[in-house]
Amino acid sequence: MMLRRLFVLCVACFLSGACSAPSLVVVSPGPAKQAALRYRADLHAELALTYLDKEQFEVARREAALALQLTADHREALHALALIERAAGNVQAAGQYFQQALAVKSGKDDPLLRLNYARFLDEQARRTVFDD
Repeated sequence: MMLRRLFVLCVACFLSGACSAPSLVVVSPGPAKQAALRYRADLHAELALTYLDKEQFEVARREAALALQLTADHREALHALALIERAAGNVQAAGQYFQQALAVKSGKDDPLLRLNYARFLDEQARRTVFDD
């Protein structure tokens, strides 16, 4: 009986020490966690577009940035940032965000993104024609 208690005590000490020791193993997020992050990023991108509609550009930028923090290549967040910068009059930033959104996987297959980019390019071409 005494030997059994000693064994249980040793096991408990070992497990508590192993559990509190820092882990050197890097674990990538599983599919469920990735899906949860993607969902949260989608919500922030939608909020960015909602704030854009209300012309609250700073809040819209912040929401899009949060989406990009969660998912670095979030096409909708990049698209939202392009639209935000376009509406705010930051032409160079808008162009860069459009190009980044198009470079993301399946970005060129997004008809709304392509349409908005075409409108943006058309506006820039007209602006240069009439400014000259």
